Amino acid sequence: MAPPQVLILGMGYVGTGLANRITSKHPDWTVTGTVRSPQSSTTGSKQRTPYPLDPRVATIEYGRVADHVATHGITHVLCTIPPASGNAASAPGTAGGAGHPLTSLESLQSLEWLQSLESLESLELWAGYVSTTSVYGDHGGALVDEGSLLLANGRNGACIAEERAWRECEAFEADVFRCGGIYGPYRNVLDSLVRRRGSGSASRRRGKAVTMRCHVLDVCRVIERRMVAWEEARSGAVWHGRRVYNIVDDDPIGRDAVEDYVVRRSKLFADYCALEGVEAREAIDAAGDVAPPLPGPSSPALWPEKRVSNRRIKEELGIELSFPSVLDGLESIVYRGDKRPFVV
Repeated sequence: MAPPQVLILGMGYVGTGLANRITSKHPDWTVTGTVRSPQSSTTGSKQRTPYPLDPRVATIEYGRVADHVATHGITHVLCTIPPASGNAASAPGTAGGAGHPLTSLESLQSLEWLQSLESLESLELWAGYVSTTSVYGDHGGALVDEGSLLLANGRNGACIAEERAWRECEAFEADVFRCGGIYGPYRNVLDSLVRRRGSGSASRRRGKAVTMRCHVLDVCRVIERRMVAWEEARSGAVWHGRRVYNIVDDDPIGRDAVEDYVVRRSKLFADYCALEGVEAREAIDAAGDVAPPLPGPSSPALWPEKRVSNRRIKEELGIELSFPSVLDGLESIVYRGDKRPFVV
């Protein structure tokens, strides 16, 4: 059996991290990722620093993917592209339909285009789609699992439609990975405060008693586990496809509490600033978005909209989280210089 050929649609934070992990753990696998242009390779849209990418990973523009699939084939494809929003969304089929080159970075168009490839018909293929736990919407603080109702609307509601399209695709069996807020090296609350990037999405997350999140390394480990299981199935192992997995840590501490801890109750932020060569007090004053002291337990700010179970990834996939709490992840970054999965 030929070595696996992995195609990652969207080389952003998760895509780059997964490409690095697969390449380091499975050197006989070939990994290729799509980018808007050669200049955009491994660069997050809001990042001042490119995400480090293993040089063994190939990056190609969307227009070259059809030739790549026809020449090399693919055994695994993962889509990390979020739903388009507002005017960014093109009409269905304008970029992804049969006979058209794919130039748009929009998930459903990627799926439509992927299904149109004639070379796909002869391939045994695993597919995965990276979604969000926001699809659950507001459950009044109840614990939700992969079988719970999806109550989200707006942009998060669009994720529900995209999940359904990938899961119901007849050309292949796609898994869905519902991730909490993804953080890790280069993208975390400490970096947000130092780089003054936290006032937008950070303020929208304020007032929540719980925030579902996950370290990017654990996201990559879960996806990798399913990719490996598919390879084992190709050799005769039992396979159950079209699965949904919540990827969240064990400690859904709210953003207010995280900021309160790293700035006021520990030396984490001060030590991180020292590593970055900035003054902690000046960084806080400039950012202007550090959470106020925590409210009392009876405050409406402490009422959660939901909690998300991660039981399935532990029981079904045997995952033991590398970082059960965001505080574990932040301490690993600051005190151990842990850059996984961006170590190349």
